[in-house]
Amino acid sequence: MGVILFVLLGGFPPFRSPDRNQEELFRLIQKGEVHFLSPYWDNVSEGAKALVRVLLEVNPKRRLTSSQTLQHDWLQHATAQKDHKGAIKATDSTAERRNQQKLSRQVESGENKSDSHKPEMLAEKYH
Repeated sequence: MGVILFVLLGGFPPFRSPDRNQEELFRLIQKGEVHFLSPYWDNVSEGAKALVRVLLEVNPKRRLTSSQTLQHDWLQHATAQKDHKGAIKATDSTAERRNQQKLSRQVESGENKSDSHKPEMLAEKYH
C-alpha cells in the first residue's frame, strides 16, 4: 500500500536504482529510507507523508495493517473532504490544491525548467 500511495501522490516510485541494479534496489528497499523530492511533494500534506512513512516501514511489526491504515488521521480527513464530484482531496487546504494543480499543468506543458526532477525524466533515468 505504501508504494502505491507514494506513486499516486508523488508520481514515481519511492525506491530507485540509478544504474538499474537489482541488488542495489533491494538494498535501498531494505533500508527503507524515503525521500520526498521537491517540487513533487511540496504541496502534499504532512499527514499524507506520515501515512506513506508508516506504510513503508521496514519492520512489519511497526508497519500499519490495512485496518489501521483505514483509521489513519490523514485518510479519515481526506475521505471527509470529498468534493462535489466525489474526488478525494489529497492536500490540506485550497491553496495547496491550487499549487499542486498549477505544478501539474507546468510539468505537463514543459514550463518547469528543472528537467532533472520531472517524473518522466526520473522514469527514463531510473527505469
